[in-house]
Amino acid sequence: MTTLQKIFVGGALALAAEMGVYEARQAALLRDQNQTLRQQQVPLTELNQELQRQLAIATNRLAGWLAANSGQLSHSNETELLKLRGEVARLREENAKPPTADARRNLLKSWLEREDQLKQVVKQNPDKTIPELGLLSEQDWLNAAKDAKFSSADEVRHTLADLRHSAENTFASLASAAVQKYMGANNGQFPSALSDLLPYFEGSMDAAILERWQILPQSALPQQHMGGDYVITEKGAVDPDLDPRWAIGPGSYGNSSATWDPDLNGAIATMQTVEKAYAAANNDRTPTDPAQIVPYLTTPEQQAAYQKLMQKYGTNSMAH
Repeated sequence: MTTLQKIFVGGALALAAEMGVYEARQAALLRDQNQTLRQQQVPLTELNQELQRQLAIATNRLAGWLAANSGQLSHSNETELLKLRGEVARLREENAKPPTADARRNLLKSWLEREDQLKQVVKQNPDKTIPELGLLSEQDWLNAAKDAKFSSADEVRHTLADLRHSAENTFASLASAAVQKYMGANNGQFPSALSDLLPYFEGSMDAAILERWQILPQSALPQQHMGGDYVITEKGAVDPDLDPRWAIGPGSYGNSSATWDPDLNGAIATMQTVEKAYAAANNDRTPTDPAQIVPYLTTPEQQAAYQKLMQKYGTNSMAH
């Protein structure tokens, strides 16, 4: 996000970009998987703690009973003693067993049922799916099912958007690696067509996936600087309100939620010149309010860009 975008958007940060290099994405994926494994252990840990608590209670009851009835056992007392000792022995045996068997089965069953439900929702909404879903692994589906919500149409919409995000992230990771291999084999040149990358993908790549993507000049996505002259990006969004736009460059990839409107892209690029002019005249300080940059709008194009950004993100109290 540029400085000017921040002051237009205010505190909402609606255009927050999620930029990162390939290695950072891989690290994030590993952290997510590790978190998933830790969350799986929570019910098992709670089960073990409950068994230990019950054993402690039973052991204390037995010790208290022996202290209270030492040297004066009647038949009924002897029966109670045997009962308490039997309860302690049973709980000790339960604690000695791996407490994971039944709990793990129940957890896995519930998790798989959610995955089946998620896949059924995908089938019921073909217009909200993308071919990149075919790149998701079983672990990816399980991770998505863990957080999926289906109680309302809005929850389903967001669940499917999250699933598309995961699938596009997988493609972006593969494509970024393929771009680097291609450039390494072609004197550092960025591919001129997506078909050029086919020999460099790890495994086969569905042609239907490549049909959704295109190569554009970096200038077409002013918010997403990928370190080169060209980027690979989608041709369109399934849900523009929820789907970010990805950009894959020579050595990195990332996404932003603000670049589906070509006119908005142009306005952002134009205002970057105004931002530089403000900084040059103010000891490299950055503006904190849209009104501060008005004196630096020196061309009709800049004034039009300012108006567009204000209409998109500003308030009714526009400076003129």
